[in-house]
Amino acid sequence: MNTTLDHLGFVAGQIEPLRTAFSALGFAPTEPKPLMRRDPDSGALIPLEQFSCHVVLARGYLELSAVETNSASHHLSAYAHADGAAEESALQICAFGTTDLLGTHASCLRAGVQVGAAQWAAREIHYGKRRGEARFHWFMVDPHDAPDGLLCFVEHGTPELVYQPEVQRQPNGAQALTLLGIVLRDAAALQAAANRYGRLLGSPQGSVASGALAFGLGTGQLALYLADVAVLRFGTVVRAAQSAFAVVGIEVADLAATSEYLQARNISFDTRDGLLIIPPHAAGGAILCLHGPGRVF
Repeated sequence: MNTTLDHLGFVAGQIEPLRTAFSALGFAPTEPKPLMRRDPDSGALIPLEQFSCHVVLARGYLELSAVETNSASHHLSAYAHADGAAEESALQICAFGTTDLLGTHASCLRAGVQVGAAQWAAREIHYGKRRGEARFHWFMVDPHDAPDGLLCFVEHGTPELVYQPEVQRQPNGAQALTLLGIVLRDAAALQAAANRYGRLLGSPQGSVASGALAFGLGTGQLALYLADVAVLRFGTVVRAAQSAFAVVGIEVADLAATSEYLQARNISFDTRDGLLIIPPHAAGGAILCLHGPGRVF
């Protein structure tokens, strides 16, 4: 499978505090719009009771969402209220990109991964020079095989609507989504996660003896960390992450310029090993690691 890190999603009870937090960090979120699904029989658009806005980068994006229902049938119901996320925002969604959704779906089934049916979602695009309905073909991994957070695969039907220059220019210089770091509590959980993600991504399982394991993607990276190893790499702020989806990597065009931008706005961050590390309380419940071009985690 040619898999990419398409987008990561933060979830909260209300969307405006999330938009405010990311705007303060120098991102430019779009206006919130309802997420819809298309009925396969009638073709009608049906609300998913979820409002989302987006931080669109040159490669990948962040989704900021508010769920408006407590229904057990909602696709985020297994995650949205974990670890206090009903009150506080948390990183709860990882969407892998594919150019062959049905082929990826079949590959997951062959690997023994429990997945839902492929379906179409849509949202209206009201930014940039191109307007219209953005369409996404996607499927979700069953929570049994995705205990850390919602995992899904998505194929863009209309990428030209999503990725427009007018919304890709971020004041802080951000230009690419590069990493999802997942923090596991102990060695047994790390090994189990390595097995799960190896099957999901069709990747040979590597060694977890070092307390960390990375899966290289077509663009971006998925990394698993033992909690103690994550603290050594990113600092004690790891312990404040609101979910196992704990670390987000974002490439910026000029790290020094981004550092100056944050300092000028009194944004608290730590500098460690070529990273500007913004703590979870300021970044939607996850650690935000900003880095220059070419950085490999």
